[in-house]
Amino acid sequence: MRSSRVSLHPVLKAFDEADFGQKNVLNLRESLPTAADARFRAESWLRERQVSKVSEVLLITGRGNQSPGGVSAVRMAILALFPALRRRGVVAEWREHTPGSFVVKLAPISSMLEAPRRRRDRGPKPSVPDPKALTALDAATLTPCDGSRFDPWKALESEKRKSSWRPRCCPSSTISLRS
Repeated sequence: MRSSRVSLHPVLKAFDEADFGQKNVLNLRESLPTAADARFRAESWLRERQVSKVSEVLLITGRGNQSPGGVSAVRMAILALFPALRRRGVVAEWREHTPGSFVVKLAPISSMLEAPRRRRDRGPKPSVPDPKALTALDAATLTPCDGSRFDPWKALESEKRKSSWRPRCCPSSTISLRS
């Protein structure tokens, strides 16, 4: 016997698509991603929607009723992502639309460009070579500043002409270069 109750899910979905448009709804509940995957997908999708100059989007995470402890790991990961995206100038604000979705108001692109860079977002600074470490090198090892190419064979020939040159691996024998 059929239940007399009619599901409102298709009606609510139609209202959401009418409010936001089909392109402005990201449904993470359908694909069941891990928390890390959901975070990555949501961040890239929100940035893409921001560049498309959309003002509001709908992000569906699911309530987490079937999750361990009744708490959705995807929902918690997305909630943790929002403050970071606000600092970076991607998200202006967010609010709960239903127990399993969020309405996200995107910030204008200018706020993303004006957002200050944080120390932890910057890459490591390139290390500058220590000039004292370079003094231990032989003169033949250093390349000239005039742009000419360094030829190791010429350097070895000049060393051989200066004295009887011996390689470090076998100090008792001398070698001849290009005989």
